[in-house]
Amino acid sequence: MSTFSQPQNDASEPVVTAENVEPWAQALWRSAKNLFWERPPTIEELSFRASYMENARRNIQHGLVLSMGIALLYMFGPGPIARLRTGMLTPDQIPFFDLLRFTVFLPTTVLLFAVVFSPLYKRYFTLATQFVALAHVVALTGLEVLIRKQGYSTAVWMAILVYGIFSAYGLHERQAIRTALLAIGIYFFGAHSVGTVTPQWHFEFGLLALGLLGGAATQASLFNAERAHHSVRLALTASAERDGLLQIYNRRAFDERIASMWSQAIRTHTSVAVFMIDIDHFKHYNDSQGHLAGDECLKKVAATLSLCARRPLDIVARYGGEEFAILLFDIDHAGAEATARTLCEHVADLKIPHPASPNNKFITVSVGAACVVPKATRSFAGFIQLADEALYSAKQHGRNRSVALHKEYESLVTGVFSRRSVLGEKAA
Repeated sequence: MSTFSQPQNDASEPVVTAENVEPWAQALWRSAKNLFWERPPTIEELSFRASYMENARRNIQHGLVLSMGIALLYMFGPGPIARLRTGMLTPDQIPFFDLLRFTVFLPTTVLLFAVVFSPLYKRYFTLATQFVALAHVVALTGLEVLIRKQGYSTAVWMAILVYGIFSAYGLHERQAIRTALLAIGIYFFGAHSVGTVTPQWHFEFGLLALGLLGGAATQASLFNAERAHHSVRLALTASAERDGLLQIYNRRAFDERIASMWSQAIRTHTSVAVFMIDIDHFKHYNDSQGHLAGDECLKKVAATLSLCARRPLDIVARYGGEEFAILLFDIDHAGAEATARTLCEHVADLKIPHPASPNNKFITVSVGAACVVPKATRSFAGFIQLADEALYSAKQHGRNRSVALHKEYESLVTGVFSRRSVLGEKAA
């Protein structure tokens, strides 16, 4: 019987494994991989980028006005500046230079200003800046090819542009590094393609590389500081929005979120629901069991109610005392009815003893729900009022039940509370 064995490696040719690769090579590979194969950003990173773009917008505008203003002055300035330009070019090169500045540089600069100083900023800024930066690199590379023959160079302008990619253009780290590397690559191969490379050019190219490293290091330091500040701001905001005892949203946060959700639902023609939840006979519970037991009861009920608000736009809030409010986005009337019933059932399933209750030996809740498709002509105040009326109706029907209303919103007069016990609703 023949046997097979693994071939023996010669001692002079060691096997290359992850363990014996130099640490610096591993670090270099990881850095390159992270740079060009970026993972989808986390929710926290997306939040930071959106916040940074908004907060840095004015600085970006000022930086662009200054840097692009200087560039435009050089490209189109009259008098001595015009004589300086023509002095670098031969007569037969001027038409090509005019082609570069009028068909590449000027339109892309106007495009960038149009995006930065308009409502297009949030949606198209990142894409526009990367495109414009590379277009300007192409223009400078073309100019480099023209004037190098007369002994001039655009290396200084390239250095300013590369540094601007990390500062004035407002790109995040990986985008800026990729764009800067591509810019230097275009400049390098453009010069090589026409044979204009000299020892002086190699020195200037080294300066560009140093500019890239310096810009990247400066930007990394800035972004790390901004991320730290953003985390602190988020923590402070979250603290201000949370109820200290129950760690769910407070009334202030609820008021802000319902206004935002109402506006979004109007834009998207989406139905929304609000639930007003009241713990039945909670005052009797506090009086008989004490406030510490009351706090524990509130915590358990809040945790249970939170189970129905898991989507990004849904929230559970403490509306006041023993009353809670829930906002759900994109839910129809049938879903709101089912959710309201589920809330009652889940709280009852906690089996928290309530010996002082005249209706039930365990803690229960009454739920009033309203589900509507918001209209621009109506405010969310009537929306909340409809849920309040539904809650009143649930209590009138004996508590430990839910009532969901929707059609009644059409005839509701905001600010005039109707103590209707029978409104065509479905009570569970």
